[in-house]
Order: sequence, then C-alpha cells, then structure tokens
Amino acid sequence: MSRSAEQTDLFATPAPAVSPDTLTEDIPADFIARQRATLLALLAEARAAQRLPWADYTQSALAEMRFDGLARWLPDTEAAQLRAAYAEELDRLYAAEG
Repeated sequence: MSRSAEQTDLFATPAPAVSPDTLTEDIPADFIARQRATLLALLAEARAAQRLPWADYTQSALAEMRFDGLARWLPDTEAAQLRAAYAEELDRLYAAEG
C-alpha cells in the first residue's frame, strides 16, 4: 500500500510553533487599527449598558471570547489594559443581573 503525498506522517516530529511576536511583525498597521477600533466600540457598548446587552449568558461568553481574540492583535500592554477594562464592565453587568 502506498502513502499519499498529501498525507502527513502520524508519528513525525511536529513543526515548531510560531511565536506570536513573529506573526505581528508582518501585520499591516491599518489591520491593527481596525481591531483596536472594534475593541473600543465593544468596550463602549459594555460601558453604556445598564444590563447585559446580549440575549443570554452564552452570547455574553461568546462576546467575551471575541473580545479576547481581537485583543491578541494588539501590543501586549494595550491588550491587557483593554481586557481588564472589559472584564470590569462585565463584572458590573453580571452584578446588575443578580
């Protein structure tokens, strides 16, 4: 039986992981600016809300995961600050839900 050229060896040594720092070097500044603008809009939405702006807790969790994912495109310090601010707003909104 011959192996397909497209099939990888199940027991081969995996390729080394690419560090996030390597990836961000080639990302256009306008792409990062769009991610930042989206994050700031999501943060503003959370700050303006008196109650959870999502239909249920599942959508709230998905919104938080999306925020976290988008923040990965920003420099680490800025991402951490935005994540902390968003988490603070989520804590406030969850407390309002009772």
